[in-house]
Amino acid sequence: MEMVVKDNRGYAWTYTVPLTVEWSDVIIPAEKFRYYRHANGIKPPEGTEFDIGRAIDIHFGIGEWLFPESAEKPHGIAVAGVIFE
Repeated sequence: MEMVVKDNRGYAWTYTVPLTVEWSDVIIPAEKFRYYRHANGIKPPEGTEFDIGRAIDIHFGIGEWLFPESAEKPHGIAVAGVIFE
């Protein structure tokens, strides 16, 4: 699943979260997030890093681009919660 976090500077950051059929906690270090150019076109200056303390919005998405081998099958996700530390 694709997770996109927007920050209070207008930058968007993304990480592709691996999914399983079992419930589990997923811990994603901040340095794993990368700039997401598809969200708004605002590119951060070179060297700018994702800062979880600036997060203001979060979106989750799934789609054919993530599952090309099973694009015709039904898809669904459930997120019980998100904790930023």
